[in-house]
Amino acid sequence: MEYETIIAAYETVQGADAVVRDLKKAGVAADGIGRHVKGAAAASNRSESLGAIWTDLLGIETEERDARVYDRTLASGGAIVTARVPVKNSESALAVLEAHHPIDLEAYSGGDDEAEVVALAEETLQVGKRAVAGETTRVRRYTVESPVEEQVSLRRESVSIERRPVTGASEVNGDAFTEKTVEVTETNEEAVVAKTARIAEEVVIHKNVEQHVETVRDTVRRDKVEVESVPVKKKTADARR
Repeated sequence: MEYETIIAAYETVQGADAVVRDLKKAGVAADGIGRHVKGAAAASNRSESLGAIWTDLLGIETEERDARVYDRTLASGGAIVTARVPVKNSESALAVLEAHHPIDLEAYSGGDDEAEVVALAEETLQVGKRAVAGETTRVRRYTVESPVEEQVSLRRESVSIERRPVTGASEVNGDAFTEKTVEVTETNEEAVVAKTARIAEEVVIHKNVEQHVETVRDTVRRDKVEVESVPVKKKTADARR
């Protein structure tokens, strides 16, 4: 015989207990009914994904999205009820489950699992300053020679020979009739050149700082979003098969 497993989530354990009672009254075998409360899917020491844990627990393939809804239901004090029934009895079992107002799994998971986040980026213009090389002023010192002249008065001696006759009686010295040489040296002056150096001028180099305001123009990018509503057929279900 072919069987089908139906799953429903309830906000309270009391509501799930009422479902279990009604399923038994409807003829569903007790060993085909499952009731899962907080702690049933504890995965603190397990490496499997949440979907895999619930797949093992329920015995049917469970998507991650549904597994998270089941986990949140138990964490908030609710319960999960499963019914394994023959396919021919599935409609009646489903009617029992839905009669007790199970959690709308699509709505319960939509706020968390189906949310899509579109990040919008925006650029801002930040203007800084940096030092760059500008015009260079070079001051070079070098030496030139210029002709100069000065007037100077120089003394010059010269020897002149003068002969003059002697009149009258004059006695002859004792060195008369001896050879005698007299030398007279002329003394002259000549120009002597000396140079002295002094600081005639100073060249002082300053850097003057001026402030000015400059307008910087550029473009910045910004993401924008366009929202378009596309009608679709909404699929809802209170119990999962």
